[in-house]
Order: sequence, then C-alpha cells, then structure tokens
Amino acid sequence: MFKEFVFHALSEKSRLDKWLVSLDVLRDVSRSKIQQMIKRGLILVNNKKVSVHNWLSEGDVIQVSTELQLSDLSEYHNNAEDLDKFESKIKDSIVFIDNDFIVLNKPVNIVVHPDNQRKLGSLIYYLMLLYPEIREIDNSDRPGIVHRLDKDVSGLLVVCRTKTMFEHLKIQFQNRLVVKEYLALVYGKMLDSDGTVDFPISRSVSEHGKMAAHPKNYSAKEAKTIWTVLEAYNHYTLLKIETKSGRTHQIRVHMNAIGHPIVGDKLYTNAKYKDRASEVGRIFLHASYLGFYDLDHKFREFRSEVKFDVQSLQAL
Repeated sequence: MFKEFVFHALSEKSRLDKWLVSLDVLRDVSRSKIQQMIKRGLILVNNKKVSVHNWLSEGDVIQVSTELQLSDLSEYHNNAEDLDKFESKIKDSIVFIDNDFIVLNKPVNIVVHPDNQRKLGSLIYYLMLLYPEIREIDNSDRPGIVHRLDKDVSGLLVVCRTKTMFEHLKIQFQNRLVVKEYLALVYGKMLDSDGTVDFPISRSVSEHGKMAAHPKNYSAKEAKTIWTVLEAYNHYTLLKIETKSGRTHQIRVHMNAIGHPIVGDKLYTNAKYKDRASEVGRIFLHASYLGFYDLDHKFREFRSEVKFDVQSLQAL
C-alpha cells in the first residue's frame, strides 16, 4: 500500500529525493535511506519506478510505500549490499515472465512470503520491489501468491502480476486443474514400482507447526499423493510425485507415513534417519513440473530439472 503526495512547484522543479526529505512524514529519515527506497521501488512517481535523481514537475503524484515502518528503514538500508545480492538471485531464478504472471525456479533456503520472524527476506518481498504492480492485487502480505513451496524445497512457482490472473489461477487450484509434479529422493527401497498415498491430513494436536496423517476413516482434509519410481539406489529411491490436493507439507507427511521419509527432512522423519537428515543440508524435494491455463485458456507447461548428489549421500 502507498501513501500519496502531490508535488506543487512554487518557483522551479525539485529533485525527488531532496523534496521528500522536506516532508514532515519523512523528516526522521535520511536522504540516503530515501534514495534506497527509490531504487527499490518503495517510492514511485505517477505509479512508475524512477531514478534517484528524478526531477518533479507540477502535479506529479508521489507514492511512498507504507509496507515498511520507519523503524525498519535502518535495517533495510544497512543491509543494502545483501539485498542487492538477494535481488540478483531472484532475477536469475525467473524462467518465464509476461504481463500476467511470473514463473520462477525458486532456490532452496528462501521463504515464499514473510512471517513473524522475516520482514525483508521473503521472495514475494523482493518481487514487489522489482514489480510494484504485484502490491495492488490485494492487501495481504502475500499478494499474487496462489501456492507456495517450503523454505527448504526448490522448484517451480507461479506468481501473479494482475488481479485477473490471480483470480483465474485461484479457481484452477480450487478445481484441481493445475498440474504439479515433484522429484523426491526418499530413504529406503520401495516394494512396488508405483503407488498412491491417500491418508487424510490435519494439523498435529501434539506438535506445534507440524501436520499429521490419519487413517482413511479419520475426519480430516482428504489428500492424495501419487508416486512412481524413477531410479533405485542402494539405500535411496528417486521418485516422481504428483499431488491431487494441496495440503501443507503433504508430500513430506505422506512419504514419512509410509516409512520412506524424504532425504534431509528434519521435521518429518523417524528415529532411524533423524541424525542423518541434519548432515544433508536441504530437503531433497524439487518442484519439477508446473502446468496451468493462462488468460487466453492456453495450457502453459514449465519444467525444471535438478541433480540430487546421491553418490555423496552413499558415503554418509
């Protein structure tokens, strides 16, 4: 969201950063911090991202983002170099972009949207800096997000740039028209070449922050995970996984429930693999395929490959 100000020239034009310093609402913010806000699209002129040295003309409308409280600006400015690196990483992860949506190959160890612990470090935060129109989709802290990937999970993610696409894609997820496939490396050998896990899932009542799988007759949200063996190793199996529902942590919960937790998963595992999970450094789960309909009703498909280093795992 933005607070708007209108520039009225008394005698001559004024430079944007200098003029903003004169505003009462920003009197406690240094010009260098204001320049950082301009660079990152937190301050717009006539709804457009501009340069720090932009000159204002009579009637220009200046929008100052209210997403960052003034108390956050020192942290924001002091970490400018880290933010530049993060922003570059996000740009490099984009595999497709048009006026309606962005498809990214999300790197591991990046959260999709902010929580109570993270104000600046989420993927959607940086996307809003790069593409300010995303902010206008809704008033939530995750505009444009219709699905997510866990922090430790990599792979394909779509983010909407317009409200029309957001609503269009939301309906597809609700009607299960979106196709998502994953690559997962699990512990142990599967007895069959393929299978289905359809245990209902709910939030765990005994462990905060976790989900729990239940017997089929249990009153919880239905969930369906289909797996196919791609390759078998001595102590691991590489699976292709398709989800027919979108429950939180679904794949991780289901694979653990059948005794084959995902390699590197510290949250959903058993005593046999718990110590080994911390040695791996990431969850070996990757969103490798994403398919959905665009606004022209054309089915769009995206693929992303990943190489899990099974040889190094065998030595652990």
